[in-house]
Amino acid sequence: MNKLDDRRVEELFPPILFLFLGTFITIFYFAVHGDNLVSSDSAADLILARVLCRDGGLMSKNWFYSTELLTLDVQLIFKPCYALFPNDWHMARLLAHSILMILYIAPMIWFVKVSKIGPKGLWAVALCSFPIGYGYVITMSWSMCYVSYFFFTFITFGILLLALRSKDKTVLYTILIVIFSFISGMRTIRAIMQINMPLVAVAVFMLLCRAFRDRMKIAPSMIRNIDKPLLKYSVIMMISAAAGYVFNSVALLNNFHYFSQNDESYWQPFSIHSILKVISDMIASYGWHEKTKILSVEGLSSCCALLLGLAVVVSVVLLLFKYSHLLSDSEYILVLYTFAAVVISVFIFAHCDIYATWHWVTLMPFGYLCLSIAIKYLCILFKPLQKMRYGVILGALIVFISMSWIVGPYFGPGKMDNDTLIPVIEWLEENGYDRGVATFWNSNVTTELSDGRIEMWSVRGFGTMNAYEWLQETSHSELPDGNVFVLINKKEYETLDSGIEDYIVYQVPDFTVLAFDEGTDYVSIITGSYTGK
Repeated sequence: MNKLDDRRVEELFPPILFLFLGTFITIFYFAVHGDNLVSSDSAADLILARVLCRDGGLMSKNWFYSTELLTLDVQLIFKPCYALFPNDWHMARLLAHSILMILYIAPMIWFVKVSKIGPKGLWAVALCSFPIGYGYVITMSWSMCYVSYFFFTFITFGILLLALRSKDKTVLYTILIVIFSFISGMRTIRAIMQINMPLVAVAVFMLLCRAFRDRMKIAPSMIRNIDKPLLKYSVIMMISAAAGYVFNSVALLNNFHYFSQNDESYWQPFSIHSILKVISDMIASYGWHEKTKILSVEGLSSCCALLLGLAVVVSVVLLLFKYSHLLSDSEYILVLYTFAAVVISVFIFAHCDIYATWHWVTLMPFGYLCLSIAIKYLCILFKPLQKMRYGVILGALIVFISMSWIVGPYFGPGKMDNDTLIPVIEWLEENGYDRGVATFWNSNVTTELSDGRIEMWSVRGFGTMNAYEWLQETSHSELPDGNVFVLINKKEYETLDSGIEDYIVYQVPDFTVLAFDEGTDYVSIITGSYTGK
């Protein structure tokens, strides 16, 4: 092996090692504590998989989907995994998570290669394999609900970069771009907001730089020869994604049950305070802990997470406004896209009534990629940095932040809500109860943790006992007749007055189980005792 090969191995080995370490930590922790990490949202994936195995197909008309009809989503993985382990849902989920982890990591590695970031780009992939931050942990590390989004994002973005460099395969790449963009838009409007809109903005910005380069004295590094092809492909992507979304919202809406974002999203009043809030959420998404002691492991981890988040922000700013002349076309598009996506997301998140801090998860891998690009060029510009073991330092920092999350106050053993629910489920199974009613967050999770032996019906609340048409079978729009149990948590129990004591069969501090015989009008009994307090 020559010196060049030795040097390449030396560059590749640390990030690959940390990539395997992060993947192992994520999967192993879920294998050990997975039951505590399941929620009714994530449990719906396996319940839908059971429905699909029973009815056939990749989508079901007998299912209430959520706010987006995810046509090509995790059910493609959960369905065969459930078929292999129909009586062991923990193993089915663990297998599905392992496959989804590969489907998340592999396209990102391919994208790093296509974008020609180099070996340091693998550090971004390695960072994404670790469970870091509340939003990233619940949406990726444990539920894997954004894997399909990232899969289509990296594949489409990678094909775009290939198309911009190609001279003889433009037709093939254009067809692929249309197909993947249509599927991406058909899956979710988030793709249009966080992929297509920023890319069009980037292309327009590059065209304006060329048009006003003399008058505005724009730096030569801002002028790229790919502005017109980029605009062409980004517009094609936007139109294809929009067509996919229209197909989803019009054609599929008439055949499947789900809530359209068109009916659920509203603009809020313009607010500078909201803008600053979502910017702080973006930085905090890299692992900041709330309400922890300053001089504790979690507190020190928060300081490290803050440094990581700020390092990502500083990397984007430096690469765009100071070192853009060093960037290749692919790197320049990537960094400029990340900046545009953040700006657009800040505005939308700050003024849309449907916003959660974990929505920033979709941009975290791009932040890591920009950080790896910045490290790459800083090492070139400043010779002493070449001797610094930045990889080991960064890897140790990530491991520390990650471990503070999975053993800390949020996801550590004994810290999840299911700790108190699991004994209740065990009691229900031991006493032969197999049909129950509960509000959403106690419903699907009970079905999964009983390996499907307990079938649950979700209701909106105990004031009306109306079926909740959300992530459950359409047949559950009608509540079952008698011979059922009703599962009530502590807060819900406090809203019920007299009239239910005679039906209590099991009670612990956090949960109460009511049992009703065949023919008992349990709906009127519960709604009649509801106080609304």
